[in-house]
Amino acid sequence: QRRQRPPRRRGKKGGAGGGSRDMSAVHASSFSPSSSSAPSSTPLSSSSSSTAVAGETYRPHKVPLITLTEETPTWFECGRHTPGRDDTLLSVASGSGGSSAGSSSGAGSGSGSAGSAGNSGGRMRRNTPDVVRKYRTLGEKIYQHEVALSKQQSQSGGGSGGSGRRDEAWVESTMRRGTLKDRIAAMSVVISSHPVHKLYALDMLLNMVGIHVDKFGNATAAAGRPNDRVSQLASEALQDLWVNTLLPPRRKLVGLDGRPLLEQYEHSSSSSSAAAAADNNTTNTSNSKKRTLSPRVLLLWRYEEHLKARYSAYVDLYLSRSLTETTLELTKITTLKTASNLLRQVPEGEASLLSMVVNKIGDPSRKVASAAGHQLRLVLEDHPAMMHVVAREVQQLAHRPNLSSRALYNCIIFLNQLKLTSSTEDDDYEEDDANGEGGAGDESDSDEDGGTKYRKKSKPKHKRRQQSLPASLINTYFRLFEVAIKKSEVAREASAKGGRGKGKGKGGKGRGSGPTGSNTQSDDGTMRGRL
Repeated sequence: QRRQRPPRRRGKKGGAGGGSRDMSAVHASSFSPSSSSAPSSTPLSSSSSSTAVAGETYRPHKVPLITLTEETPTWFECGRHTPGRDDTLLSVASGSGGSSAGSSSGAGSGSGSAGSAGNSGGRMRRNTPDVVRKYRTLGEKIYQHEVALSKQQSQSGGGSGGSGRRDEAWVESTMRRGTLKDRIAAMSVVISSHPVHKLYALDMLLNMVGIHVDKFGNATAAAGRPNDRVSQLASEALQDLWVNTLLPPRRKLVGLDGRPLLEQYEHSSSSSSAAAAADNNTTNTSNSKKRTLSPRVLLLWRYEEHLKARYSAYVDLYLSRSLTETTLELTKITTLKTASNLLRQVPEGEASLLSMVVNKIGDPSRKVASAAGHQLRLVLEDHPAMMHVVAREVQQLAHRPNLSSRALYNCIIFLNQLKLTSSTEDDDYEEDDANGEGGAGDESDSDEDGGTKYRKKSKPKHKRRQQSLPASLINTYFRLFEVAIKKSEVAREASAKGGRGKGKGKGGKGRGSGPTGSNTQSDDGTMRGRL
């Protein structure tokens, strides 16, 4: 009797649950996570409304929400026509919303109401930690349910037949029991075919380069140092996946804290919201009518946040560690090529990658320093608009205290080899001071921006000293010349004092005239060599 009960229950539940609901009804369903209660496991009925009301919670979907097709071959193109798909705090505040709908990168999906939802005066309320935590928890539930549905569908056949199941089983077995190259190739195939539903294959590749990802998606450095050959092969596969499969080519990844959650999807009736609006001196008209958020959109936002955390760990924990902790020149040069390729092809993490490559110009090894300069010139060939920010980073490196003569020489040689044009002279350029204030991220778009990688520096509202890039380079040369002159004068004075003391000890003959002249010549030679 106990064995017969489950089939009767499943048949009864399937008959009353409307298991034949089509895909369009699932995509049209929306929800409101305003209630803190646990999501209901009751399936949506065919007569349920697609509009969210106050107090309604998300109800698990019955079919996968993300399906890659010929029209949407990548995850960042899925749902591009859904309202609010690519809304960010910056786009909604500027009133642009999702005006870039239909772009190849999926940087913005048509959301005409998003522009009108922006608050007056272009200012928005930032998301509170509680709001971000609530949507992150709900998004994780939707994502885990999506992965479970995809796994269940693949095990039951899913229209692929028995041969498809056998192929997937063979690939899964190769990922764990094959040779090193076969395992890496199998992981790459799995991620390319199922980037959303089989994220564990990406975690296995990251584990090969010394990055451990726990079940909550937090990435940390592994306890032991990975094998150089294993990490190099896995890094090559990861580089190809970042560029061709996982990262959008024309915009940066955005986390949930950069989405307009509090502004568009939360109630404004609470006194705390009114107080927050009063503190920001903004009206709460955009929040008077709460918008609905599609489960598919929240699922994509949560998955994008997972990718952002993993890519950041790859850059900070593997590439940076390979350049700083490794003494092998070949490993450093290979890592520089990887960082340069990522910097040229994807905008995500460009500030960290640029600073990483520029710092290697001052490497004690001549081969590594030469490779860093060569990779930077390749970046400028593909992206001439980055010349300003690259020159500024190199200038800041040259102004660092206690910099070796070889590193300063490499910086001046690189700046001297920049190809300047008339358009470069006309563009505005922020001059950096001798202390090296500012950074690479000042010229790049914000993480919330969906635009191109680098844009010309817009004139700020407050007055700041601006000049062309050639003029800034000339000022840098003169500053370095002044520093060398001051050091030469200090050395000359020190040698003169030493000569006087020596002369007094020998009866006052030649009070420092001979040593002073010889030291002056040697100091001049050192100054010329340093410049």
